[in-house]
Amino acid sequence: MDTNTIEQKIDIPSRIKAPINKDDVIGSLHYSYNNVSYTANLIAASNVKSSHLLLKFLLLFIFLFLLLTVYKLRKSKLKRKRLRMIKKL
Repeated sequence: MDTNTIEQKIDIPSRIKAPINKDDVIGSLHYSYNNVSYTANLIAASNVKSSHLLLKFLLLFIFLFLLLTVYKLRKSKLKRKRLRMIKKL
């Protein structure tokens, strides 16, 4: 068998969206030898859960930003209050 006459093509999407269940078809393999075509599906070997890591990071960032904003507002409010008290004296 001369391997130079074997043509192959692998079809896999550039992005596969999770979740993926075990045994889902995620792509295909195409071989051609002596003008005879063979095709096989690429099957997921295990389950893949969706990762919400980016969303969690974004929510954490928003929470920290709001916390910092509230802190700065409170700090400036207390500073103004102290200045008013000093001016009254």
